[in-house]
Amino acid sequence: RQKDALERSVALAPKLPRIAELAALYRTRGEPDAERTLLARFESDLTVQSGLLLRLAQLYVSNKEPLRAVAALSRAEVIQTIPKGARNDEERLLLGTLLAETGQGAEAVRLGRVWIGQWREPWLAVGLLLAVAARAADANADALADAVAELHPAIRFYMARQLAEQNAPAV
Repeated sequence: RQKDALERSVALAPKLPRIAELAALYRTRGEPDAERTLLARFESDLTVQSGLLLRLAQLYVSNKEPLRAVAALSRAEVIQTIPKGARNDEERLLLGTLLAETGQGAEAVRLGRVWIGQWREPWLAVGLLLAVAARAADANADALADAVAELHPAIRFYMARQLAEQNAPAV
């Protein structure tokens, strides 16, 4: 009955809190197709703050639709700015990973250079580097590694060790 009531409520007045509640119910009930369909229908209304944009991208990835996930995450609040009252680290890490995975390593590096400057967090920079290094050409990963090492020189040896452990010694 709760599901029916929420579905009717969303159909009558699609407000983000109700969409989030219905999506959470679908997730709890193990209905990823229904959750993905719902979130995709309201994709333009989803925000980083609600967490629904990241969830939709994850659902696209699990459904083997990485390009749709890239498209969903390629908006200003993820790529260009850090929204007030929220962080977009997870969205950015996923987007960087997907860009490298889909053959867009140069774009992942271009965005990664901007992001690591905005983050000022070495662990995020290394996380992005490891994700890109595992999936992109060495030249792209090299450029990102140089940017990380330049901004965070104190972690060079740690970064080198992590890359070696990940079977990316060339980087």
